[in-house]
Amino acid sequence: ELTLLEAVKTRRNKACCSSPRHRFGYVTAVGAAVAASVVVSCRPDLVKASVAALLDFAEQPRPHKTTSPQACTWDFQNCTASQCCRGYGMQCYSKDGRWSACKASCTQGIDPFDQDKTPWSCKKLGDRTPEPSPEETCNRARVGANFWSGKVFHQVDTESAHLCQQECEAKDWCGVWTWNETDSAKGLCLLAPKTGMIRRLGGGYQPHCRLASADLPAQNCSSSGQDCSSSRCCIVQGEQCYGKDEKSAVCRPSCRKEHGWSCEKFGPRICPACPPATMKPVIVIPTFEGDLCKATILMKSITKRDPNHFLGDVHVMWVSLEPSWKYQAQIEEMRKAIVDTGGRQFHLSDFSDFVRQKSQLCLVWDPTGDHCIEHLTGWFAQQALKLKIATVVPSEYYLLLDSKNAFFSDIHEDSFFSKCNQATVRGKFRFQDLPHPHKEWYHASARALGVQASTDIHWPTSITPAVFHKQTVLELLSRIGEDPSPYGICDGPLCKWLAEGKTEFTLYNLFAFSKSDRECIHSFVSPLSEEEEAHVALWRGYPYINLKRCEEVAKGSTKALTFGLQAGCLRRHNMTSAEGKLGDEEEEKLWNTTADCLLRVYKDVGLAGGSAGKLDDEDHEVFTKCIS
Repeated sequence: ELTLLEAVKTRRNKACCSSPRHRFGYVTAVGAAVAASVVVSCRPDLVKASVAALLDFAEQPRPHKTTSPQACTWDFQNCTASQCCRGYGMQCYSKDGRWSACKASCTQGIDPFDQDKTPWSCKKLGDRTPEPSPEETCNRARVGANFWSGKVFHQVDTESAHLCQQECEAKDWCGVWTWNETDSAKGLCLLAPKTGMIRRLGGGYQPHCRLASADLPAQNCSSSGQDCSSSRCCIVQGEQCYGKDEKSAVCRPSCRKEHGWSCEKFGPRICPACPPATMKPVIVIPTFEGDLCKATILMKSITKRDPNHFLGDVHVMWVSLEPSWKYQAQIEEMRKAIVDTGGRQFHLSDFSDFVRQKSQLCLVWDPTGDHCIEHLTGWFAQQALKLKIATVVPSEYYLLLDSKNAFFSDIHEDSFFSKCNQATVRGKFRFQDLPHPHKEWYHASARALGVQASTDIHWPTSITPAVFHKQTVLELLSRIGEDPSPYGICDGPLCKWLAEGKTEFTLYNLFAFSKSDRECIHSFVSPLSEEEEAHVALWRGYPYINLKRCEEVAKGSTKALTFGLQAGCLRRHNMTSAEGKLGDEEEEKLWNTTADCLLRVYKDVGLAGGSAGKLDDEDHEVFTKCIS
């Protein structure tokens, strides 16, 4: 202003006024009209008024520059070059002249969420991206915007993730939420807008929107298990970028400092708004007289390893030709192991009458139709009931365990559920890499259901533990035409499908993944990292591998959440390998070595013998017979 006025005051002549470009070269194109008035009048009073108008114009909010959204930068990425942001409401802030980032706000000094603990200058580069208008619909709001950052729209402080979810559900515009712990008593709850309709569980549609995986900035964010120290965001919904050490960070569902990670959080974790706010599953365990000993060990392990009651009541399904009352003493021991510590109930459902009624049912006939190849057995009845029990379980989810699945490590809040309250389906193999016979089971199930198995995710093998969603199971049974009542056992095609090489797990996993609203129910996650707890099982026909797995658990190189043996895998005179039956001397040596190892690992977790972990009068023969 001084330069312009002084120039006009000191040279009040036409020569001065006729050369505005020379004298007033700093005047920009946006002030051309005002500069023109200076040229025309050459009067100081008009010049001063014109300068004031020019300055007023310069101070007015300028329209957002028309840089292509694709050329702008995603949230928390370096925007020094682009000086514009793709996320609604985001501003490019400079840190130190070399690094700038798209953020919703900036406070000068140290950012507690920044890995690099150096101060921010918070100088604004370019313009802030405008907010979306309130009347924008879900689908319109998706175009050209990055919705994985909840910071774009709203943040509140809440004491828990559940309260954060309730904040989102109370707002008709909110579609995703994330909650991060802070140093204060409350955590940071970030809410982002809705992006599309979701199907209501049980049918129909509700006016609630959620983030779809396809909306995430896949070209910038990191995949599950990949380094995210630069991207600071994860493609997989529900995963968080966690710091491992000073140099690296990895996208993963959860993190525990006792595993040697720093667990520092970078960027947001985005959760769909639709998973349930409560997810305490009941425990469902099918058993029969041959599994009572190991089932009792399992009951003791539940009480010992779930002191915080992340899991609910225990529901035991008695699946046998024999009635349960014949084994009342052993069942009472199981019951006392659960209820004597308080806080959990024990329920027994005896299906023996219904198993006997169907025991002569032929599931598979030979090509001539004259001879039955496969009758209904207790094994097929167990498989069917693992699905059909959904009709009577009281909780939205239920955790399926086999009698062999003793807990060897403490159960955590995220042992079976993601931080977004989705039940985790922990994959192990890409579909093309699934081992025999699991791959054949998946193929058979996919053909029966008429679905395509994705090759982009990791699939679990057909074993427990597994978390099933009650409503999804009921929808599956309805889809295939099976009566959902567990008291019918085989009223539809289910039992025949099981006898023909499909399993309850492959049917459920494929059907659940095919649902359009699967992100409201399950999180399909990648294989465990080395330091995370695994579900360890020993199988018939692999004696040397079994010994190796046992020794890994005994030495601590494998940390087992659950551990167990398939029935008959350690019976004397019945040990075979892929090469055939073992010789007597070789079998005796291998049996003793494996039995010693098993005894050691069960003692180490306090599940062998008495409450102090002592064996008393038990010997190898009795104990190994119990657990195998």
